[in-house]
Amino acid sequence: MQLHPVPASRGNAMHTLNLTALFLDGEDGQRLAEVNGLPRLGALLSSAQLRQLARQLNEIANDADQGASGEHCYTAPPYGACPSCHSTKAPQSAA
Repeated sequence: MQLHPVPASRGNAMHTLNLTALFLDGEDGQRLAEVNGLPRLGALLSSAQLRQLARQLNEIANDADQGASGEHCYTAPPYGACPSCHSTKAPQSAA
């Protein structure tokens, strides 16, 4: 999926990333995730897109740490994630 920044004159619509992760056990027992839907190499991303991608990758890492198995989807905001996989609530900001 290629992402391009949206010029201000075209409104504030933003391309979103919808990721899937297939959780596997590595040879050393470490939990691995095969992630699909990442932007291509050299993608131009806005700061909002970078934060969105970071949130999704952090959620994948958290699920791996908690022993997730199988394939899970990580839908971009408004957080319409797979309800059977993980929370669909927006992340809480640090106080």
